[in-house]
This record gives sequence, C-alpha cells and structure tokens, in this order.
Amino acid sequence: MNNHLAYCCNFFTKKLFLIKNARANKVVLHLIFQEFQDNGCTLISCLLVNKTWCDVIVLILWKNPLKFLRREQLLFNVIISHLSDKQKNELKNQRIVFFTNSYQKPSFNYTSFCKNLNLYEFEEIIDSNYKNCRSDNLKIIKNVMFSLFINNNNTKVTHIYMPIDINHDLITGAKHYFSEIEFLSCNTRMNDDIAASLIEVCKSIKELDLYINPDRNNYGIVKLIESQKNLVNVNFRVDIHASNSDKEIFEKSLIKHASNIQYFRIIQQPTTNLLSFLVNLKVLKLSDFTCNAWDCLENLSLPSLQMLKAGRNISINALVSLIKNTNGSLIEIKIDYSPSSPYDEYHNKRIIQAIHQNCPKLKYLKLLLRTCNILELNYLLTNYQHLNGLYIVKSEIDRFYDWVTLFNVLVESSPIGLFKFKFESRYRHINLKSLKLFFDGWRGRHPMLLHVDLESKNVGLMELYKTQGIIKKYRGDTYCLEDFEWV
Repeated sequence: MNNHLAYCCNFFTKKLFLIKNARANKVVLHLIFQEFQDNGCTLISCLLVNKTWCDVIVLILWKNPLKFLRREQLLFNVIISHLSDKQKNELKNQRIVFFTNSYQKPSFNYTSFCKNLNLYEFEEIIDSNYKNCRSDNLKIIKNVMFSLFINNNNTKVTHIYMPIDINHDLITGAKHYFSEIEFLSCNTRMNDDIAASLIEVCKSIKELDLYINPDRNNYGIVKLIESQKNLVNVNFRVDIHASNSDKEIFEKSLIKHASNIQYFRIIQQPTTNLLSFLVNLKVLKLSDFTCNAWDCLENLSLPSLQMLKAGRNISINALVSLIKNTNGSLIEIKIDYSPSSPYDEYHNKRIIQAIHQNCPKLKYLKLLLRTCNILELNYLLTNYQHLNGLYIVKSEIDRFYDWVTLFNVLVESSPIGLFKFKFESRYRHINLKSLKLFFDGWRGRHPMLLHVDLESKNVGLMELYKTQGIIKKYRGDTYCLEDFEWV
C-alpha cells in the first residue's frame, strides 16, 4: 500500500502547480485522481490522507462499485445500510427482515455516486443472499434495493444493465435518472411500460447490448433503437432458437444508424444484408453456435475496418474474402478457428496468406497455426514492420508441435517492434529446451512480454531470463490467456 501512495505522491510532485490548487478545489483534485481510475489499489491507498482526498476518491470508486469491490457480501451490507426506517418497516410488514441494526449509517450516500449500474450482477448478489426466499418476496427485495440507486434525484446514470422483471414504476418515476444513458444492456422481452418510458426519456444511447430471445419479444425496442441520435456501438446476442423473422426486425432497426455504427458484434449469421450498410465500421466481432456459411462476408467491403475478431465457427472462405476487401486497413486480427480434421491444413494456410498479403498495418495477431504452416509465418513477419503483439494457438490435431522451428522463425524474422508474445499449447506444456533456445536467440532485442502455458517447476527459468533482461514481464498460468491486454 505504501508503494501505491509513494507512486501517487511522486505523480503529484511532477504536477505541483495542480496540487496547490487541488487543496482548495475538489474539481482539480478529481481531475488528477481520474488518471488513476483504473488503479483501485492506488485510489484505496490514498483514502486516509485527508477528508478532501477521501471525498474525491469515494466518488470515483463508487462510480462503478463492482469494478473494484469484488467481496459481494461486503457490498451487499453497505447497500442495505442505506435503507431508511420506513423502508425497513415496510419490508418487516412483508415478513422480510434485514439484519441492519448492527450496520452503522454510512458516512456517504454511496448509491448516489453510482453511474454504472449493473442490475444483473446486483440481482445475483441478492439471489445468493436469499436462496430460500419465496419468489414474490425476492422480487420485493430487489425492487427496494434497486430503488436505493434509482431514486437519487441528483444522479443521472450513464451505464445500465436492465433486468427483464424490474418494476416499471421505478423507471417511470425516475425519468431524470435515466435521461443521460449512454450504455444500455437489455433483453427483447422487456416490459411494454419500461420500453415506452425509455423511448420517451433516452435519446443519447451510444452503446447497445441487446439479447434477442426466441419468443415473446417486445418490438417496441425497435422504436427505442431508431430514436437514438448517436448509436455507434452495437452488440447483438442472438439466441440460437431465435426466428429469422425476429432477427430481421431487429437487424433492420439499425439501418437508420448504419453510417454512425463503428463497432458491431453479432452472435449468429445475420438474416439481412445489414453488414453491407455499415460502411464506417471499425470493429467487427463475429461468432456462431453452428457452422453457417456466412456468405454475407464474401463480397463485403469494409474499407475502414481496423479490428476483426472471429469465433470458431466462422467460415474461412468468408474470412479470407473479407480480409481481402478491407483495403489494408486492419490493425488487429483475432481468429479462433479450430480445425476439425487434418485436411484443414489447407484452410489454415489460406488464412495466413490472406493476412500477410492484405494487412500491411497489422499490429496484433491471434491465430491458430498448424505445425506444417509455421514457415508461412516468415512472410508475415518479414513484411509487417508494425507488428507488435503475436498470439499463437497450437492446433489440438498436431500431436507433435515444432516449437523449435516456430521460435527460430520468430528470432530470425520478427520486426524490431514485436516483443509481446502469447503461446497457447493446449494443455501440453512447451518443453524447456525449446524455450531456452528462444530466449537465448532473443538476446540484444527489446525485452519481451510473455504469456505461456508453463509448468510450475519451470518458473525458475523465467526468473533467470528476467534477471538477464530478456524477459520484462511474464505470466505462466494456463487459464487466463486473454487476447491483447498488453495493447
């Protein structure tokens, strides 16, 4: 904790002219602490410096309380400590008792600071605390808890995750609270009254996360989508049993916003030609439960596309065609293609060739690489000087994987800016000899950031090369291979 405080003080020293004003001006101090908004340890370490610092930091921490506070029971206790005597008595009359007598009234009205309200997760916290509660009482508890956030007249939420069964009176009675929503996650089974209230109040939604159900859909959501002024980010999570007619209705609701949309993610192949309208798209994420042809990608031109992420069931033919039609704009590619037979060596080679022939600006690449195609990587590394991060996934089909050849290719052909590596070996650890050859060959280059499936007994090898300046940072766990968190 002292290290965090020292870091914070050092940061402030560099901005001394701001510090002098910050003592008298919480606004300036808030701007400074905003630079640490993703560093919970640093913020928490500064809470006890003085009351002014505490006032400012609490505002930041409770803007999105679930971001930092993962001890759910503690969070639940803090929230119910906000209950008024009237609310407690009303619950008691319903034979619902909160053991709040031991909880001191909070020093702050924490719930009024919350701008990012994930009611999905709060529902789960309530469910875990009242596992044996009757469903009607559970609904009452949820509505009372939600009201502690929503009935704050001075607060305007910006991000909300809206459950299906939320009491619509909470929405209709707090239109001010919902008037500046920028992010909405909801379900197409939304209550009619809730949809109507949101249509009336919400005009500034920029990001929409919509789950499309197989039945009982509320088509009033189409009007909510169409009424937005600047919708730029859309995530369609489509149920595998959703009908084509329902998918078509919700896909067409986006056409009005087509020229504004820059980020689009969809689960399942679109029913319409929606993608062809998204001419200014920068990020496209695709996934599917089944092996559809994805013909809609084959003649699709997205000249502004910078990031492409494709799940396991997206057709390689379609992806090759799409990559060729991006006019060299792609910066990041993640393809989770998993060959199901030895004959997929050919398709694996095609996707590698499509990338090294059409993506000169590429900085980050995640790709499954068959052992027979390792030498194809040479062409990509030699030609792409902007490449900064590489994530290689070993095929489950390749019983023997030639890590020595792969590491030799990386040592000999990597551009000077490439030093971030991830290797997913699919539960078969890379042998020590291969890793040592890689590290020894990397001497004199930019110290690497490395994430690799690693046996615990080999951690000492990593530490040795870290002390020699060959590795700057490493992770050796098997379960947390995220994509490009080092970006």
